Amino acid sequence: MIKAVIFDRDGVIIDIEGIDIMSATKAFQELGIELTNEDKTKIVGRHPQNYFKFLEKYNIPYDKFRPRQRELYYEEFDNANLFAETIGLIKRLHDMKLTLALTTTARRKSTNTVLKRAELEDIFNVIVTAEDYKTKKPDPESYILTAKKLGVKPVDCVVVEDSEVGMRAAKSAGMTCIIIPNDFTKKQDFTAADLVVESADEIMKYIEKNK
Repeated sequence: MIKAVIFDRDGVIIDIEGIDIMSATKAFQELGIELTNEDKTKIVGRHPQNYFKFLEKYNIPYDKFRPRQRELYYEEFDNANLFAETIGLIKRLHDMKLTLALTTTARRKSTNTVLKRAELEDIFNVIVTAEDYKTKKPDPESYILTAKKLGVKPVDCVVVEDSEVGMRAAKSAGMTCIIIPNDFTKKQDFTAADLVVESADEIMKYIEKNK
């Protein structure tokens, strides 16, 4: 039985994955490093704090890379497109009185900006952002914390994610995970997901069937 639906932010509500890749790639380029295609696939769904393997690989200090990457990211942040279908789904679920949460590796300030743009400020029962936990996805800490704040058992939660990293976090937390891939994640390995969909309508049908 579904008691709560938890949404990821980046790649689900806002089309930000391309900006993640662009900002990291350009920041590394300015430091004389060309990321491989394999490197770029490991950026999607991860917070820059988890780029330590890249930084060690290329012998780049984090405090030299991160400020420029953040600057490049926020130069494009306000221009990122919103996923209207997902936003519509969230509003429909809210109208159905379902318990909703948002769990993201992004910070609270930028998350509030996204929610305001999407007109979702008063929708979520719980919002968990990067400031609320220590270990980023694919560690399950963020989702376990979300369930605790909601007062719901993980087994009764459905997570909507777009990336393999997010899926691994949700499944490790003992939750059902629905994947809605985007252009940057569609080739990732989602064999562990409970459902992979192409549209928000498919998510709604699943929830209506299992609530």
